[in-house]
Amino acid sequence: TSRAWASSNKARVLSRVKDDAVALWLTFAVTLAVFPGVTSRVRPVGLGAGALEPSANSVGPSHLYSTLFTPAMFVVFNAGDLLGRVAAAAMPVRRGRTIVLLAAIRVGFVPLFLACALRPPGHQTPGAPLPRATLGRLGDGFPLIVMLAFAVTNGHLASCAFMAAPGRVHAGEMELVGRIMPLFLCIGLTTGSLCALAFT
Repeated sequence: TSRAWASSNKARVLSRVKDDAVALWLTFAVTLAVFPGVTSRVRPVGLGAGALEPSANSVGPSHLYSTLFTPAMFVVFNAGDLLGRVAAAAMPVRRGRTIVLLAAIRVGFVPLFLACALRPPGHQTPGAPLPRATLGRLGDGFPLIVMLAFAVTNGHLASCAFMAAPGRVHAGEMELVGRIMPLFLCIGLTTGSLCALAFT
């Protein structure tokens, strides 16, 4: 009887925080699906480049510029993630379905980063002067802006899910919520890592 009550209590708590748990899972699944595996394959198109074909006026990326581009993507991610977590305190999202919807919208980052990582056939050498095959016309600022939005939403939604979940249960059930949410975080990390294997 006590086991049955405990099981029913866990199921009831899970039903109350399911939206937050699903949002947390989806947020980290999307993040790990492309970061850092796909995002580290994004290469700079060059200084002042913007055409899909080389021209006399196009300037390929220098060695230093090419070398620092990938670390810059990591710096932007970490800064954006921190900014998103801080913003969650000032602009919290408390409605469960809204958090899930916003987390689902982040799936759109996957094709964006995959497109940024594509290069024209025959130009797979890192740091090659030719730009990306599909989004090269937008220049090197585009993947950095996408990365910033990607990172801010990651930190913001993860923090909102963690903050909202305990408020949906009674005080005596918060400990259980503290076990459920990290579990879904780990499931999201695992899901994203498995997806990353398919993209690399």
